[in-house]
Amino acid sequence: MNNNPKILWRIFLIILIPVLLVVILTLVNTWLTGGQVSNNEFLPGWNAARSWIEEGNSPYSVETSRQAQLLVYQREARIRIGEDPLHFTQPVHAIYFYTIFGFLKFPIAMGLWMTISEILLVAAILILFEITGAKGALWYQAVIVGFLTASYFSIRAFSTGDIYPLILFMYTALYWAIKMGKERIAGIFLALTTIQPGVGILLNLFILIWSIRQKKNRLWITYLLALMVMIAIGTYLIPGWFIDWLKQLWAIPGILEWKSEALRTLVKLVPGIGDRVLIISTILIILYLLYNWARTDSTRFAEVLRCLNITWILSILLLPISSGVMQMLLFPAIIQVLQVFRTRFGRRGERISIGVVAFIAVGSWVLYLLTRHGIQESHAMLLPLPFLLLAGFWWSRWWMLSSPDRLIHDPADI
Repeated sequence: MNNNPKILWRIFLIILIPVLLVVILTLVNTWLTGGQVSNNEFLPGWNAARSWIEEGNSPYSVETSRQAQLLVYQREARIRIGEDPLHFTQPVHAIYFYTIFGFLKFPIAMGLWMTISEILLVAAILILFEITGAKGALWYQAVIVGFLTASYFSIRAFSTGDIYPLILFMYTALYWAIKMGKERIAGIFLALTTIQPGVGILLNLFILIWSIRQKKNRLWITYLLALMVMIAIGTYLIPGWFIDWLKQLWAIPGILEWKSEALRTLVKLVPGIGDRVLIISTILIILYLLYNWARTDSTRFAEVLRCLNITWILSILLLPISSGVMQMLLFPAIIQVLQVFRTRFGRRGERISIGVVAFIAVGSWVLYLLTRHGIQESHAMLLPLPFLLLAGFWWSRWWMLSSPDRLIHDPADI
């Protein structure tokens, strides 16, 4: 009985210390951002939630977009000269993630969003260590987390309020659920990833095809049910959202143009190869993607994860993506390649892994500074990392198949 006060005090400290750290980090983030509304990816979502909560406006209404424009430009956006109309372009169930922030003033909301993004990124990397077996010593994990967090992709996502840390965490949780055989949880997380539907369209398609082929019916059925429930609730709360959403998407210049900015940038960097090479490259990448999908006819997690990571890499090269920040979603591929280094080189592999991650982190900043237009990144940011990771996967597979001790290594592990 005498120990009860001590136990209660310890429980109190265990709860209090994390809360204080979150509060302090949020205040620091709020101070760093200073309530800056320009070049901010979080603003349309926050404004959509605020306008819906306070005034009852649809997140997709003209008035909601006009309010965001007045915050940034102090006038309506001049779309013809390329100004962002600041529409809320995510589907209706994405508003759930912004609702709590809509009750807060923008500076505090942005600071809290940054804090949550930072926590989710670190959590995602730690989960990746666990599911790939790449944990290593605590100091090793801390160094890898530090470099990945300090990379251009992470810092840019934090400072602009991008949604990719949340998306990365969702997919990482999805991978964990697949490995642990938690099909219903995997289906729920797969449904949640659709708040940014254009990003993971190829990955989600593969997961659905794979789950059907492997008779993991609870996964794809839960996905469909969860998605329908979220959309149904959103439709009840915001009637007519779908038509308004389509109108806003239709108003975006070039929305129907399917062009890979990564491949187009590569063509520009190598003069004289022309559009034919662009078309041929696109066809070859699609064939390679389908080949990987077809050969991944297994429930072995390492094989499935390898195909998921290659699908992400090829998505960067195929989809009409203009933001280099999306390459944060390649962090699972980085961690899986690092695990092969540790398997191949033992303790020396940890030093090699740290060198590789340091090169990626520093190189991302160097490339940004050398190619940027003002503070805007260039499409050259889309190029190096996907090809570097593809080389890593190809090398790792070659080593597993050609090493003298290949009998103790399963090629599916890479």
